[in-house]
Amino acid sequence: MQDLFTKIGFSLTFDTAIIGFLVIAAFFYGISIGRKKVTLLAVSTYIAYALFSTTPYLDTFNLDGTKQAFLHIGVFTMYVLFSYLLLSKTKISSFFHFAKIQGIRHWWQIFILSTLQVGLWVSIVLTLFPEKINLKIAPITELLFTKDNALFFWFLAPILFLGLVRSKKERKIFEE
Repeated sequence: MQDLFTKIGFSLTFDTAIIGFLVIAAFFYGISIGRKKVTLLAVSTYIAYALFSTTPYLDTFNLDGTKQAFLHIGVFTMYVLFSYLLLSKTKISSFFHFAKIQGIRHWWQIFILSTLQVGLWVSIVLTLFPEKINLKIAPITELLFTKDNALFFWFLAPILFLGLVRSKKERKIFEE
């Protein structure tokens, strides 16, 4: 079994263990706050990335690679929190009202959406590190989160998932 994991480039390293922990934590977080807030947090992430991508002067501080990466991560995190707080206090949050979920009947939707959200965050954070920093991450982590079009996939996946799991009532609203 270990040979199979090695052949596909998977090894239990610090980064894969952290990602596994984040997925499990995101599931419990998603269950505790609900699908509406998880979705609002996903939208806040998109807004934060758009703001971060257009923020001027971030690279003018002449910081070394690691300090610059942590500055970028901190600014991005502030944008996520600011966007989330702003959106949660406005009428736009009512747009993300989903069908009533009794109990945790739709736990699998929250699990998948939370996992996709964590994947997006990991991909964003790993791409915020400058290329001159040689991150020592497992090949599977590199493949899933930093190679080629990985960031595009992680941005697109939550949107596609939300489109697929809309309730009948929501579909009717969008068809009109």
